[in-house]
Amino acid sequence: MINLAYTPLFRIVSLATYRAVAVKEGKPLQGL
Repeated sequence: MINLAYTPLFRIVSLATYRAVAVKEGKPLQGL
């Protein structure tokens, strides 16, 4: 089984989720 943590798709989804949460909470996107 492929480790999802190392797949490009998982990284994109994680980044999108992180950004959505940051925007929702009104926090600046640090490190991006």
